[in-house]
Amino acid sequence: MKIILCNIPIRQNPSEYPPFAVLSLIQSLQMAGYQSDFYDIDGLRPSFNEVIQYFKEKKPDLVGISAVVSTSYSYTKKLCLALKEALPGVKLVVGGNMAASAEILHRLCQVDVCGIGEGEHTIVALADALRSTGHQWTPEVLGRIKGITFMNQDNEMAFTGYRTPIPPEEFIDPDFSLLEKFSKIEHFVSSPYKNIAFVHDERINQPHRQGQNQAIVVTGKGCVARCTFCHRWDKGYRLMPPAKILKRIQYLKEKYNVGFFCFGDECFGANRRHLEELMALIQPLDILFSIGGARCRIVDPDLLSQLKTCGCVGLYYGMETGSTPMLNVMEKNSEREHNLQAALWTNEAGLYTIYQLVIG
Repeated sequence: MKIILCNIPIRQNPSEYPPFAVLSLIQSLQMAGYQSDFYDIDGLRPSFNEVIQYFKEKKPDLVGISAVVSTSYSYTKKLCLALKEALPGVKLVVGGNMAASAEILHRLCQVDVCGIGEGEHTIVALADALRSTGHQWTPEVLGRIKGITFMNQDNEMAFTGYRTPIPPEEFIDPDFSLLEKFSKIEHFVSSPYKNIAFVHDERINQPHRQGQNQAIVVTGKGCVARCTFCHRWDKGYRLMPPAKILKRIQYLKEKYNVGFFCFGDECFGANRRHLEELMALIQPLDILFSIGGARCRIVDPDLLSQLKTCGCVGLYYGMETGSTPMLNVMEKNSEREHNLQAALWTNEAGLYTIYQLVIG
């Protein structure tokens, strides 16, 4: 059985954020005995005709499409309709936040299945079902697989319910060699001089850091907040054990000469005890790092000073707005004064930050 996973371009330029979800799915399939190719459409930026020709030549039985945000809908629709025309028997699965619009994807884009939530176990179950049924998914078969939507025999969308969340200790370590094989590793392991937070810190110029690369690491899933503008599948806030995070950092450090790390979590550091344990493990490594997503309410001058000593160069906060009424509408569980304090304290600690605002 031929399986291909791909991702959708969402911005004008390729993303520097590794396709962690796709890597986890490929590695889950590998552990279950399936081989899958990865077509990094976002990173490689082929023309649309080249994309369709690629799939015609590969003749996959199953195509999994990672569509992260709503701006990828137009391309997703165009791709799905073209694949169904070129390969009438192909099964199409769409995952990512785009699947929040599952019924639209089923009715207007001819998508067979939408993955709801974490897909590591779901993609294996779908592959098992496709193999055991002679490449035919019936509503009865699909109805037994948790974490998906599909159109049933009455032409109504069915949702099979959420899967049990994966425990943090079972999170799959991303295999960057897959990016070397199927994409361009330089998109994801690159110069820290492209990152203003690192450039802002004079430690970037220390002699022993010259020639080192930067890369993104994610340490958990979910968030402690439920802001009204944010869509997420994950319930709760799950953090990897600090020792497992350290293993990821050391892997990138040793294999790709990474000395600059960007923690790409949506909610980093909300568990103070976990954060302090992680800092104790990181400090001896003598790395520099930025924090991509932190809540204003978790920081104080003492914590920011500890982070700076540990190698932090900057933090990005979910401030969203300077309007108290809008903060309440967003259900941020935060006040304007928290935003201002966090910015002032961060600046006083010699760390970089910017105001990230939701407009319109």
